[in-house]
Amino acid sequence: MSKKKWKLVYYGEYGPIKVRENGEPTFGDLVRFMRKRCSISADELGIVYGKIAGAAPVTGRHIQRMEHDDTFFPQDAGRRRVLAKLLQIPPALLALAGLEAVPEGELHSQGMLAVFQPKSPDLDEYHASLQSYMLQGYQQQSLKDLRIRISRLHEQVLYADAAQRQRMVRLLCGYHLLIAKIAEDRGSYQVALDAFRKAMLVAREHGCDDVYAAAVFRRACMRLRYESFFAATQHYAPVIQDLERLAQMKKGPSLQLQGKIWAVQAKVKAHLAQDGHDLTDALRLMDRAETVIGQSVSEDFAYLAALDEERYFLDRAEVLMLSPQKSLRSPQQAQEYLDQAALRGNSRLEQLHTDRQIDRELFQARIYLDQGYYPIAATTAENAAVAMQHLGSRNRLKDLLALLDHLHQCYPRSSEVMSLELEVLKLQQPQLFV
Repeated sequence: MSKKKWKLVYYGEYGPIKVRENGEPTFGDLVRFMRKRCSISADELGIVYGKIAGAAPVTGRHIQRMEHDDTFFPQDAGRRRVLAKLLQIPPALLALAGLEAVPEGELHSQGMLAVFQPKSPDLDEYHASLQSYMLQGYQQQSLKDLRIRISRLHEQVLYADAAQRQRMVRLLCGYHLLIAKIAEDRGSYQVALDAFRKAMLVAREHGCDDVYAAAVFRRACMRLRYESFFAATQHYAPVIQDLERLAQMKKGPSLQLQGKIWAVQAKVKAHLAQDGHDLTDALRLMDRAETVIGQSVSEDFAYLAALDEERYFLDRAEVLMLSPQKSLRSPQQAQEYLDQAALRGNSRLEQLHTDRQIDRELFQARIYLDQGYYPIAATTAENAAVAMQHLGSRNRLKDLLALLDHLHQCYPRSSEVMSLELEVLKLQQPQLFV
C-alpha cells in the first residue's frame, strides 16, 4: 500500500492545515488547529461535545485520538456538525454539505455554544494598552498578550458593525505596527517587514489612508536604520520610492507626519550631498518640517506622527553631519542643535525618552569622531550601547558598528575602543554574558 501524500495549505490567517493530495482536508488536523485557536482544552471539548451530541461521555484522550487519526473521526453527520459549530469551522471546509442531522436551533437551545463564543474585545482597553506599549515600553511576557489581542481583533473585525469595524481595523493596524517595532528593536528585519506588510494591507483594504501612510513611513525609517547612513547609496532606492509614494497620496499623511517625511527626505539628500547646493536642498526640507511643529495629530497614532521640537533638532543636527564630503559637514552647528534637543527632552514617556537618548549619544559620538576627539567619541558611543542594552534594542546597531569601524581605523588598540567593543559584543551575542 502506498504511503499517504500530504501537502500544506493556508486557511486564512490561521494556517497551515494539512490536506490530502486530492485537496481534501484531514479532519482531525483541522479540528485540533481550530480547538487550539479557540483556546479550548481537549477535556473541555469532550465534555460539551458529548452532552450536545447525546453520546456517552467523551474523554479528552478520545478527542486527541480523533485529532491524530481520521479513523477515530465521527462518521455520523450530526456529530460532525456539532464539532463544526463548537469550533466555528465552516461546514463546507469540514465537508459537511447536506448534513442536517442536528438542527441549528437545537444546538442553540442546549445553551452550550455560548461557552466557546469569543468575547468581543474592549476597544477602549485595547486602545489604552496599545498606547502604553508604544510609549512606555514592553516586557518579554508582553508578546503573548499582543498575539492574543491581534488574534481576537482578526476574529471579530468582520462581524462588527460599521462603526466598531473601523475602530477595530485601526487598532489591528496599530498592533501590527507595534509588532514591527518590537521586531525591529530585536534585529528581526524580515519579521518587521512582514508586520509592516500586514498593517499596510489591512489599512489599504479598509481605506485608512492615514494609517497606511504611517506604516509606509515607519518602514522607510527602519530601512534607513538597518542599512545605516554609512552604507552605500544604492540602499536608499527603496526608501526614496516609499517617500515618493507618500508624496503622491491625495490624502493620508497628517501635517505632522508630512513634516517627518520631509525630515527623512532631508537626511537622504544630506547623505548623498556632493556640493553646497545639495546640502542647501536638504536644509530647505528641514525648514519646511519646522513649520508643522506643534500641529494637531490623530490621537490614535500620535506616537507615529508627532513631530516635536526635540525630534526636529535631532534631525537637523543629523542632516548637518551626513554628507560624505567632510567639507560639507558642520560639527559645531550640529552640536548647537543637539544641545537644543537635549533641553527639549520629554522624560515622561520612558520608551520615547530612551530612544532619543540613544539618538543623541550616537549623534554626539559622530560629531566627536568628525572633530578627531577619538577617546571621547568611543566613550560616548559606549554610552549609547549601554542604553541600547537597557532598552533591548538593536535597531541602531549598524550605526554603532560603523562608528566602531571608524574608530578602529583612527584610534586602534586603545582602552576606550576595547571597552566599546565589549559593549557592542553584549548587544550582538547577549547569551555569552548570562
